[in-house]
Amino acid sequence: MNIQKIKEYKETEQLAVKMATIGRVPEFEATKEDFDSYLERFERWLAANEIKDGKKADGFLSVLGPTEYGLLKGLIEPMKAVELNYAELTETLSRYFKPKPILIAERFRFYQRHQSQGETMADYILALKRLASTCEFARFLDDALRDKFVCGLTGMWSHKHITEGSCQRRT
Repeated sequence: MNIQKIKEYKETEQLAVKMATIGRVPEFEATKEDFDSYLERFERWLAANEIKDGKKADGFLSVLGPTEYGLLKGLIEPMKAVELNYAELTETLSRYFKPKPILIAERFRFYQRHQSQGETMADYILALKRLASTCEFARFLDDALRDKFVCGLTGMWSHKHITEGSCQRRT
C-alpha cells in the first residue's frame, strides 16, 4: 500500500467515526422525503460533525438508498460516482428530483386550489404558501395569497362577511 492509499483509508475511518458522533442521517429514499428537505438536513449534519469538503461526497454516497444510488449511477454514466465532488453529486440529483417547474402550470395549480372540506384555515393557508413558492409572484405574492385565500374559502359565512365588508380592518 502506498502512503496516499493509507492516508485515504485513515480519512475514511475518521469519517465513519464522525458519522456516528453527532446524530444520524437515515438513507435518502425518494418515496419518503423530497430531496431538498433531505439535503438541508444532511448539510446540517455535515456542519454539526465538521465534515470537510473532501469527505462530503463520501458521506453523501454512503447515505443514498440502493434505488437512489442506482439512479445516480444511471444519470452520470459513463462516469463513476467516486469521480464527482459533493456539489456535482447533489446538483445531478437535484436536477432529477426537482426539475425547473413550468410557470403557467404552477400558477394554474395555485389558482385551482380551494379549501377542502374539513380543512382548517391554517392548513389551507400553508397549502397556498407551498403552492405559491413556485409561482414567481415576487412583489405580488401577498396580494395573490390574500386573493386566493378569500376566493378559495368554503362556507357561506366567510363569503358573506367578506363581501359585506365586515371583515375589513378597523382603524
